[in-house]
Amino acid sequence: FPTSVRREGVETVADDPAIPEGWIEFVPRSGGAVFRDGDMVWTDTGAAFNHYSADIQRNMPVSGKMTDKQRKLYNIALDVQKTVISMVRPGVTWWELHDKAIEMLREAGGYDEDYYYGIGHFIGMEVHDEGDYLVPLEAGMVLSIEQGVMPPEGPRIAFEDDVLVTDDGHEWLSRIIPIEPDEVEKLSSQASEFDDFIEAR
Repeated sequence: FPTSVRREGVETVADDPAIPEGWIEFVPRSGGAVFRDGDMVWTDTGAAFNHYSADIQRNMPVSGKMTDKQRKLYNIALDVQKTVISMVRPGVTWWELHDKAIEMLREAGGYDEDYYYGIGHFIGMEVHDEGDYLVPLEAGMVLSIEQGVMPPEGPRIAFEDDVLVTDDGHEWLSRIIPIEPDEVEKLSSQASEFDDFIEAR
């Protein structure tokens, strides 16, 4: 990852990449696990440019194709992510976003019980930047929207996206990174096509 982002003109990574296997309930940073067919790899990383940071999470199947269970959980988490991002606009509070994620995860099968952190954080010159989570959002703020489906038996499916609050809504800054299941399966099975995918967007 560091080599790839520097090739694109980025100065450095914003944080050490975390790339554990998706079945691990919680791993702060990547370890020495060997990936196997059937594993879902969860990545948490980001780049820094002109002193500003990015913070993203994505999930990819090692074999290039998700199992039925992985795709089911993936789609649940993706639906929550899209819904919460669609709510971002001036006047909305952090807690409204968080409560919506909890509501959807609960209704999808009680997955809120294993959702052990908030809906995200402010992002700027620091990956986890300063900000008041009790005040309504304002134009110019940048949020990292972060949630997922994390059953104890696995797999862990989590998303994190950077979103700019605009005057009349939001801009999904990290949408250029593949997130739809078919996009992810294609790229994980044919990694060499990643550059073509980015150039086409």
